[in-house]
Amino acid sequence: MPDRSHERPVRRVLVTLGGCPAPEIVDRVAAALRVPHLADLDVTVAGGADDLAVLMVDADLAVAAAGTTSWELCCMGVPTVLVSVADNQVPVARALAEAGVALDAGPVDEGVGDRVAQGLRSLRGDPAKRAVMVTRGRVLVDGRGADRVVTEMLTGGVRVRAARAEDCGTVWEWNNDPVTRAFSFSSDPIPWADHVAWFEARVAGPAEAVLVAEDAEGRPVGVARFGRDGVVAEIGVTVAPERRGNGLGAAIIREATARLLDATDVQTVEAWIKPENGASIQAFRAAGFVFRGKDVHRSGQPAVRYVLERRSA
Repeated sequence: MPDRSHERPVRRVLVTLGGCPAPEIVDRVAAALRVPHLADLDVTVAGGADDLAVLMVDADLAVAAAGTTSWELCCMGVPTVLVSVADNQVPVARALAEAGVALDAGPVDEGVGDRVAQGLRSLRGDPAKRAVMVTRGRVLVDGRGADRVVTEMLTGGVRVRAARAEDCGTVWEWNNDPVTRAFSFSSDPIPWADHVAWFEARVAGPAEAVLVAEDAEGRPVGVARFGRDGVVAEIGVTVAPERRGNGLGAAIIREATARLLDATDVQTVEAWIKPENGASIQAFRAAGFVFRGKDVHRSGQPAVRYVLERRSA
């Protein structure tokens, strides 16, 4: 997805109203772009055969029908004024406007030109508003939906439960696996006695502190651990060595995080990951976590930080 500087002047506007819009619809929207304060814009009207992805990369703003293209514009980070060219698009435009990712210019009636012009003028003169819309749009549509569908197909049925005393040995074996240790901030093997003391303390605490993931057949496939500091929780995840490589990490992260947020007042879940641990980074991204920069972990080692924020109701 393209990076955009919202401080630069707005010059290019993409107009996309569906594969074959009626001429009167095009005329009414086009009227908005002929007003004096927008006449200097470079306007591209997309047809059904155009490569919209390429046009979206170049666009500073868009005017679009509130159909499936509106989701693509969110993902590509194009601040958009939406119009409803069909009745089933009305709730889409309204919902995206309420989410703060687009402006809703309403149905294509005789007044739509004025509303589109007003919306474009508002966005053109407000770089901060455009930046917020882009950020919110990319959170709403991150472009990884297909990956999540495949993951669900491969890992459907994964559920998490509170760890029990009989899980102690299995979790110890998983955590002491050589690959797990190599990507941990402390790579030394974990002594059994230390693990037992840690595990018993966690199991005796809140039910969400250690969650064991099971597949559809009830077989343990991984573990998620949470440490809380007020309304912030740090997550750590281990996938059973024999089950790596098929998307289980993302499924465990999603299920465990959802349970934590449902059961507690935690507002932010963060993950600290070694930069070279590409599989873990990919799993957290697939689970909806967002990159929040590089820093030094409390172990003193370089780390990347990924965060999931609780969404407001």
